[in-house]
Amino acid sequence: MESAPFDSWRNWRDETTSEQSPDCIPVRRGTQTSLCSHPATRFDHAIVSDPEGIYLFGGVSLDGRIPFYKNDLWYWNYNSEDGKQWSRQQHLNRPSARGGHTLVLRDDRTVILFAGQNTNGELSDCYSLDLSLNPLKWTKLHPGHLPPRRVGHTACLYKSTYMIIHGGKGPQGQLSDTWILNFDTVTWRSIATSATPKPRWLHTCSINNSRMFIFGGGVQHPGESLVLDSNHTYSIDVNDLVNYSLSRCQTHSPAWTKHSPTGELPKARRQHSSSTVYTPFNGFIIYGGVTTSTGVLDSERGDINYYCATRDCWTFVKAPRGYKRWGHTATVNRKTKNLIAIGGNASPALRFDPQTGCDLLKDSLYFDCSEFLTAPQTADDVVLSPHRGKLRTRQKPDFQKETRLPPEQCN
Repeated sequence: MESAPFDSWRNWRDETTSEQSPDCIPVRRGTQTSLCSHPATRFDHAIVSDPEGIYLFGGVSLDGRIPFYKNDLWYWNYNSEDGKQWSRQQHLNRPSARGGHTLVLRDDRTVILFAGQNTNGELSDCYSLDLSLNPLKWTKLHPGHLPPRRVGHTACLYKSTYMIIHGGKGPQGQLSDTWILNFDTVTWRSIATSATPKPRWLHTCSINNSRMFIFGGGVQHPGESLVLDSNHTYSIDVNDLVNYSLSRCQTHSPAWTKHSPTGELPKARRQHSSSTVYTPFNGFIIYGGVTTSTGVLDSERGDINYYCATRDCWTFVKAPRGYKRWGHTATVNRKTKNLIAIGGNASPALRFDPQTGCDLLKDSLYFDCSEFLTAPQTADDVVLSPHRGKLRTRQKPDFQKETRLPPEQCN
């Protein structure tokens, strides 16, 4: 019987580090704050990106063969001149260690953390991190009635005022609910939707053209194996969600749409990454993940797929050899249009079992997306360019490992 991710969390431990960790010194963000120059290997962490770099928080790592949750904070400076992109950040009032949580970034100034899981089970707490402070400091939000506890959910930011969460796994199983956190009033609101997709967790979301899209994920009932959702794409109008949350008298529920996109559809999967891209043809890029529910080896994916929200079309972009992973994170550098993937798990078994070994990843990967993220002359070029060879302009593999990372293990 397959064990789904997080099922054995009671046997894990937390690494809730102190406020004054010995390898941290208070300096400004984006500069060296640690004696260690790269985060430890991990998966099921969370990231957010601003124009200058990436913030990473938490995740699951290993101490020998004992998995544990982390609550460290790192910043990757895109513009680092000394080649040391990563720096560990001092952050006060830090949340408890966790994995399977979400982060969103408001106005490039405030990081919002929600939920996840640690040795106490699923969480429903919410924190904000003011990036203008030195040192950085977390503040626990108290928005009244909280959504049910969950892990493996999705979170998206809309107009810097609303955070929308969907699905996940709680103490009673998978969820299909949608909630909105209004930052102006600091209140949560549950949204009753119609044509709702079946409950899921370990899926991804993206907001494009005022619609929130979800893809992938899985469902698991007690004592049963995790079953992947189909490769369907669903979306819902975000303005309908917001208006519903603000109205005292709802006349109708916002409705989900099940899409029938054209193009080469990706396989169903879980624990993949989704990176939103903003071009004249808005969409998102999914990479990696696990594509089987049966425990078959070699089920991790290393493929890249692009969904164009404007044309409702999927395009297979690249399947680099040797770069399969799941439980990683990824984002698109707004300036260079590079897809950057961080960490993850490359274990051949679907089940995370430290006793039989696992392959947590420390590397950072780059993929040049500029060709198909640049405005084409015609809309058809968005779909045709990968098949016409426009992406294969380098002599080296398009997906390249960061070669400047030190070999030593960091915490």
